[in-house]
Amino acid sequence: MANYSEFHDGFLDGLLLDDSSAHIFLRTYQQERFVIEASNVAALNAGDFKQGNIIFEVLTRSANELTLEDIEAAHGPFPEVSRSRYAKRDLELALEKNLILLEINPSYGATCLVLAATMDLCRRQKWVERHMLAKAV
Repeated sequence: MANYSEFHDGFLDGLLLDDSSAHIFLRTYQQERFVIEASNVAALNAGDFKQGNIIFEVLTRSANELTLEDIEAAHGPFPEVSRSRYAKRDLELALEKNLILLEINPSYGATCLVLAATMDLCRRQKWVERHMLAKAV
């Protein structure tokens, strides 16, 4: 498990979903701006966005650290009658594909769980240059 402690008391500014990718916009308490790029997203569950969205912690877990509870939380609730079967199947797929779970827990506001093949943290200016300025040319 990796803990990105620089985001404690920082801010979850938003999400951008693009095909099978998710871009999660974060800011540290010192106003440094970052983006986590998740590619080949298998599941995403985010909610409770409010103005502010203060972060308590940002964690990532590798496939071998995932639990059935992580899978259910990322996918959203499974039907009660087949809950364990679906969760077990999706956990096996996550292990097979070596997926990573990004978990953003709030002090206030938004939660975010992303299950994806890769996670890349970069400064927001670099993200803008890569994604926005390149497309404008």
